[in-house]
Amino acid sequence: MNDDFANEVYGIHHTMGIDQFYNNLTETKQEVKLFPNPVSNRLFIGLKHFENTEVLIELFDVAGNLVENQKLGIQNVFETLEFKNIEALNKGMYLVHVSNQSFSNYYKIIAE
Repeated sequence: MNDDFANEVYGIHHTMGIDQFYNNLTETKQEVKLFPNPVSNRLFIGLKHFENTEVLIELFDVAGNLVENQKLGIQNVFETLEFKNIEALNKGMYLVHVSNQSFSNYYKIIAE
């Protein structure tokens, strides 16, 4: 039987080695939690699976202006950081951008 024919009929496109299979099973997802929200004087940022990376945390107002930023080296699988200077914020909505070389996401917070 022709291998190309078998691949088309049975949907076999490639074989997966045991190393690739194991890596797919153990792949971890980076997670971010911001609390409390709404925030009044302290904002904590919980990071999961950002170990051994440098993380940039940026705070933007609703007009898109950068209000504050911090670059932090993360060493542990689970890490909780305090974002400084929150008590100086005016009341309203802000966006927190958390990023590193493989992750980038925005989160909404409310300052009271």
